[in-house]
Amino acid sequence: MSAKRLLAAAWRVNRVFPVAIALLLLVNLAGFLVFTQVYSPHNEALERELIQKQGLARQARHQGNVVLPPQEAYRQGEEGLNALNEAIPDRTEFTALIGEIFSLAKGAGLGIAKVGYQPKSLPERGLLEYSLDFGVTGDYVQIKRFIFSLEQSPRIIIIEKVDMSRVKETDRDSVGLGIRLTTYFKSDIS
Repeated sequence: MSAKRLLAAAWRVNRVFPVAIALLLLVNLAGFLVFTQVYSPHNEALERELIQKQGLARQARHQGNVVLPPQEAYRQGEEGLNALNEAIPDRTEFTALIGEIFSLAKGAGLGIAKVGYQPKSLPERGLLEYSLDFGVTGDYVQIKRFIFSLEQSPRIIIIEKVDMSRVKETDRDSVGLGIRLTTYFKSDIS
């Protein structure tokens, strides 16, 4: 039996069935065209973007710049702020800081005649900011050792300004160092 006769016989027996099959074929063809012409290019673009972002994330991990989820970054930020708050001493520790600076200078073979300081209140943060100004004179190695010891101090000390000048002494050349430090203390007002 040929295909033409088969279709004619199906049409005579049941006209709904061939129409339904033809409609299903048309719907299937339309779905295929929509998928290949609309959704497929969009999916390919999304897939390329995903591959590119995965490559950037891999590169960041290899460079040690691991991208954290927002919740983890927030948690780590909170821990960092808590650790910073614990590292800031009470204002009663100011004299201990001055003693430590004198001790570090002495350890480097230097002497400090006097330390000038200026407190500034930061009430919105509950802190006192102290700017300390002083000078020392010695050879380059002593100055370098002193700066290094300040940088290694467990206290929060920021070296704001350093002025160096050559000082001519009778037996040797020396370096004069003017230095400004900033540090923070918890204020009594919390």
